[in-house]
Amino acid sequence: MSYTFSQIFFLKKSKSTDHFGLATVYLRITVNGVRTEFSTNRQCDPEKWIPMASKLNGKTEEVKIFNAYLDAVQHRIYDIHRELVASGQVISGTLIKEKYFGIVDKPRMLLEIIELHNQQFSELVGKQFSHRTLQKFVTTKTHLQEFLKWKNATIDIDIKKLGFEFINDFEFYLKSVKSCSHNTVMQYVKKLKKIVRKCVANNWLEKDPFLSYKVTIHETNRVYLQEDELKRIEEKNLVNERMSRVRDIFLFSCYTGLSYSDIEKLTPADISIGIDGEKWIFTTRIKTDTASRIPLLPVALSKLAKCIFDGL
Repeated sequence: MSYTFSQIFFLKKSKSTDHFGLATVYLRITVNGVRTEFSTNRQCDPEKWIPMASKLNGKTEEVKIFNAYLDAVQHRIYDIHRELVASGQVISGTLIKEKYFGIVDKPRMLLEIIELHNQQFSELVGKQFSHRTLQKFVTTKTHLQEFLKWKNATIDIDIKKLGFEFINDFEFYLKSVKSCSHNTVMQYVKKLKKIVRKCVANNWLEKDPFLSYKVTIHETNRVYLQEDELKRIEEKNLVNERMSRVRDIFLFSCYTGLSYSDIEKLTPADISIGIDGEKWIFTTRIKTDTASRIPLLPVALSKLAKCIFDGL
């Protein structure tokens, strides 16, 4: 990437120095036409200043020391510029200024970022997201905590240290140490990827560590219950009231196609009469945020009245 860089000293008068007839020497750094200025904390007589040379005129010892200081400042700026070029960082006048004054940004730590994300996410549970999705982020954070202890014996990591190796090692850890299946591992990796992408969007990361990593899902063959199997489940005599309630909710899910999180948020207001004169569920699916219109079959309606609304 091509860019322009220059620096020059100039004088600026202020109320604190003007009545002494002095001016403060400032340094202006220009990167791609964007200026950044700061004071050198040195004052001089404007009559002795040579603008083209950016130094004082004269041969006295005092003038030599003054000019030597400005040379040292300028050389330090060039050194910082070379260091930034060598490190491949995006160069700006502000960054050079911060490096010069020793201002170091506090590292942004991965687990701290995830914790903040989860706190904000929890505020939207039931409004925009499900508790189940939140739990996946919480579990992802727990796995990362344990992974960092296992790999580096650390409690957190600077996000700038994230890379392909970190992601690949995290995948290996989940499969080997935690004995997670491939698709389960990918679910946790996808949650990490979502957090990392937000860091990139916030300009906390200059490069996405996931650029060279591909999330893959293995195709699975789902086994569906047959009608006679559902009938056996329904007719099974359960003496435990709690298990009976769980069974009815499961059957309601089977007959409506709703997930547990969608059933959990159902209210009587979601039940209306359709154009056929029968009762329908009018709701919005949590996972896809899409509207659903579901006819209530008699068996589903009985489960709804029995285990969800306690009578409808």
